[in-house]
Amino acid sequence: MDITMTFAEIIDAFDKLSIDEQESLVEIIYHRLVEAGRIQPAMPEKIMKDIRS
Repeated sequence: MDITMTFAEIIDAFDKLSIDEQESLVEIIYHRLVEAGRIQPAMPEKIMKDIRS
């Protein structure tokens, strides 16, 4: 079964999730991006350095 949704439909569906479900989905997407090598996990030291600069 191939389901195609527009970006707007995805955002609308996200808005209908509970806060816990939204947090879980964000965590899943983050981990998938890290696994795919599309983003680098941020280390606390790097985050603090960026905040201070």
